[in-house]
Amino acid sequence: MGCDKTIQELAHCVYYGICDEMVYAPRWYYIMDVKPDDYSHKLCYNSKRSDCLDYFWPHVKRMLEELRGAGMLTGLDLVTVIPSHGIGGYSPTLDSLGRRISQHLTLPYEKIISRVRVTRTDESRIDNLEGRYRAVSGSMELNRPLTEKNVLLIDDVKTTGITILEAKKILLGGGVENTLTICLGINATEDKNGQLQEVG
Repeated sequence: MGCDKTIQELAHCVYYGICDEMVYAPRWYYIMDVKPDDYSHKLCYNSKRSDCLDYFWPHVKRMLEELRGAGMLTGLDLVTVIPSHGIGGYSPTLDSLGRRISQHLTLPYEKIISRVRVTRTDESRIDNLEGRYRAVSGSMELNRPLTEKNVLLIDDVKTTGITILEAKKILLGGGVENTLTICLGINATEDKNGQLQEVG
């Protein structure tokens, strides 16, 4: 089943507490009891351990051009990525993607957010938003004081969006005024009619 959508179809607002963010992705990806397609498999099982930039870049580039055409990339100061669940780590795919996007948009790239507490626990995997929030809250911090005001934030997947919101909260607390978030996939599964449904 083809999963490519326009940015209007794959723009999802995530909200928790006082923070919200619109998240853009080039594709759905399948989870749970749905047999993954190639895109989903690479995203879920390969991208965190090896560099899959060449596979994902055409999808991301197309989405960036749609965002640019909609005037949404104007005024950005910096490209950054959300860290992986372990302390001090980053997905090799996201790191390479951040560099490629920065070249494509002629913007600086820097890993300005670090994970200071491991979040890959049973608690962080539960479906309950409050449990996910407790697991993620306070797990990241800025690496330096910020002068940038408009930041492009990149993550691999959007499940509930809690990690994205926590990263945004940290950036806003550091003086950033606006964030634009993109990810490689939004969680989805198929209903009995074969239609995609967002999870989270």
